[in-house]
Amino acid sequence: MIRAKSEFAASDNVKYHLMETLRRMTIFVIGTLGVLILVLMEGDY
Repeated sequence: MIRAKSEFAASDNVKYHLMETLRRMTIFVIGTLGVLILVLMEGDY
């Protein structure tokens, strides 16, 4: 009886986990690009 509930919650959990991973990857990529652009703009380093 608990199994059905946990399976239902698992699908929600997977969706949430995917969204969280996507968000972290997006933030990481944007941050990396920002740093690269700053470094290229400066040209001193």
